Amino acid sequence: MRTILILTGMLSALVLHAQNWAQAGIVNEGINYLYSDSINGNLYLGGPFRYVNGTSVNGICLLDCLGALHTLGSGQDNCGPFNCDPIKIITRYKDEHYVSWTNKTIGGGIEVNGIARWDGNAWKSLNNGFNFPSAANGFMEHEGDLYVAGAYTIDIDSVTHYGIAKWNGTAWTGFGFPNYPNDAPLSQAAAWYKGKLYLAGGFLFPLGDNGDYILDIASFDGQQWSPVADGIKGGLWHGINDMVVYKDELYVCGLFRQIDGNAGNKIMRWNGTQWKDVGGGICDPDATLHHMLIHDDKLYVTGIFTCVGDGIPASCIASWDGERWCSYGNSVFNNRVLSIAFWHDTMYIGGGFTEIDGQPVNYFAKWIGDHSTDTCSAPVSVQKEPSTASTLQISPNPAGDQLRIQWPGGEMLPNNLRVFDASGKDLSSLTDVVINAQTATLRTGRLAPGLYFLQVGMGDGRVWSGRFVKR
Repeated sequence: MRTILILTGMLSALVLHAQNWAQAGIVNEGINYLYSDSINGNLYLGGPFRYVNGTSVNGICLLDCLGALHTLGSGQDNCGPFNCDPIKIITRYKDEHYVSWTNKTIGGGIEVNGIARWDGNAWKSLNNGFNFPSAANGFMEHEGDLYVAGAYTIDIDSVTHYGIAKWNGTAWTGFGFPNYPNDAPLSQAAAWYKGKLYLAGGFLFPLGDNGDYILDIASFDGQQWSPVADGIKGGLWHGINDMVVYKDELYVCGLFRQIDGNAGNKIMRWNGTQWKDVGGGICDPDATLHHMLIHDDKLYVTGIFTCVGDGIPASCIASWDGERWCSYGNSVFNNRVLSIAFWHDTMYIGGGFTEIDGQPVNYFAKWIGDHSTDTCSAPVSVQKEPSTASTLQISPNPAGDQLRIQWPGGEMLPNNLRVFDASGKDLSSLTDVVINAQTATLRTGRLAPGLYFLQVGMGDGRVWSGRFVKR
């Protein structure tokens, strides 16, 4: 970007894409789940892959603290030439590691029926497991029990239970979740919040004869299941993929949209009485969030999306600290990120991506960059309504070959101005800007028609964002 200053001041040099990510291991198919074990120091990988670093692992393996690859027995049974039934979830419970996937056997014929545990030497069943074919999608430990959410049915003391049960190490207990018509509910996650058990996923059915419906999320008080407010609204665009408790609020993420009447777009939070937005959520109406992880007091989200908050470009990974959204570097992924883990203080990601910033990086990557290119939204505690000067004023919009930008607090000159396309790619080098006392003129003649995001950084750390359409 060529910059002309009318008053004293200078825009900082534009930051180009640095090498932020490196291949973490050679995997022949995507990774569904990563689990970092803080007790034994190992990183566990699960997914549809058969091979890691040229070794046959059949869907599950671990990297030890020295980075050496280890198999867990012979892994899954009945794999094809290149892939296996995908491992969906991994966790540690009572010194064993639990996994789930839709298969009857593991480790060379051990019958487990969709859920198994590894004791460090061999695979074992959890009694009879699920009624096949079924699988768990979420594990959650609470007061010594392992809660298991999933698309399964299970028989406990001659009674069939649906979608949620707990395991104490030797026996199962069910919770009488309503029978989804002709099938198990698509339960994705469970959480304890303010003395109640919450179950979330993709399900819709009547609850009793009083006109109440359970829409993708329900709570259990020990006696009965109840709707959570009006649930998740939307036709095809509904459903929850993950749920966690963060800063004393219950967060859910998935496919749902604000335009359908939900409080947030792809992510929102429940305080026990009402749903609330999460700082603007995910900008993309067609985005999907898959996974949330709390680390160092921040909430990380992964999925397939291009921007967060009030227009901050962020490709497939972002963080929320309770007040504002931030990108994680400025890289662009060509496909979704399904899981995230911090192992030895480094972020590792797995998913369906095969390129990052146009370079081949297949399915499994680790962070090697710095955070000089991170961008953040203004804290929600100081943000004003969009109609006020909390975002950039851009005119005309749609724009032709140039547009005018005005930012809040015009007495201060910006020290950084960046332009991104809808995929998050920095295209600032294709524009020129002239800075005046309280406004800037951006020349956009070299930009192709489409949607663009503007970001103006101030010397005091504030960042203002906006979007425009180039005709």
